[in-house]
Amino acid sequence: MSSHGFGAAELEAARAPLERASTLPTRAYTDPAFFARERERIFAREWIAVARLEQVAAVGDFVAKSVAGEPIVIVRGQDGRVRALSRVCRHRSALLVEGAGRADTLECPYHRWAYGLDGKLLAAPLMPGARDFERSEIRLPEYRVEIWGGFIYVNLDREAAPLGPCIAPLARELAGLSLEDLRIARTLEFDSPWNWKVLVDNFMESYHHLGPHRATLLPLFPAADTYAVESDGPWALLVNPPQQGDVGTLLVANIFPCHLFALFPDHGFWYELELESAFRFALRIHALVPQSWLEDPAKAPEIDAIVGGLEHVHREDIAICDSVWRGLRSQAAAPGRYSPLERALWQFNQWWLARVA
Repeated sequence: MSSHGFGAAELEAARAPLERASTLPTRAYTDPAFFARERERIFAREWIAVARLEQVAAVGDFVAKSVAGEPIVIVRGQDGRVRALSRVCRHRSALLVEGAGRADTLECPYHRWAYGLDGKLLAAPLMPGARDFERSEIRLPEYRVEIWGGFIYVNLDREAAPLGPCIAPLARELAGLSLEDLRIARTLEFDSPWNWKVLVDNFMESYHHLGPHRATLLPLFPAADTYAVESDGPWALLVNPPQQGDVGTLLVANIFPCHLFALFPDHGFWYELELESAFRFALRIHALVPQSWLEDPAKAPEIDAIVGGLEHVHREDIAICDSVWRGLRSQAAAPGRYSPLERALWQFNQWWLARVA
């Protein structure tokens, strides 16, 4: 067994061309050592989508997040810039903020040290007696930010390549859909007690329309007609042509590792994963619609229907992800062969192997 935890034969089978390849060894999901490696080699080095621009639209707007276990806050400063700052106080490490809101400063609830929206320490009560304490030298660490399609991405690695050039081919594929014009209409929240890749695997193929979604998605988007766009970058795009033209093509994408979103011609969904451990993550599914829909009361029933359908479909996915997770932990579990309809999943797994194995 090699240091990465896979045997040579397992690795060869997983890295083979799609037509001959097998899925990842089950230890990639069930061994906490792999999750530790993922945090170090993926989540601490790659671009992670953490928020939408409309969530920090005005000066002082903030939203608290966690990336690779690092507590961060996305905030719009007085200068209009969107920043990703550590939300760990530089005094005794209490977390400055939780949730979302609007504030003039980021004030620690422990001893009321206060930071500006740019991360500079503005106030430290009752510190005059501390020798060589220079308030001006203290500030919150800041992380890299990129914005694409209305999404805010954060990278903890200051040496990482910019995101934009890496996903330029995907951007061309999605040209005309105006992702940046969509807004969060509703958010559904789910506790997800599985390894995060169980959901990513499920999201990146429509082969399973045959099973869990045979009464919902299969009549609209036949599994046999779906296909993945060729990609050699950190992304996959799955095309779901409609059975009837009035539905519109469904595009399903992943900007690796786990920026999952699905787009119809006039609305979409963003699956936001916030990892908690090797075997659990919080999932927020955001329904995205044009701003004009939110301003039109006549559109409310349509939004309700979209969100209701989304919840119904995801509960079908929950049942099958539960089943997969139980199976992966069985002593009988073993890598299986890919269907040709699982190219997007194979693309993701090749990217994963290059970083973790």
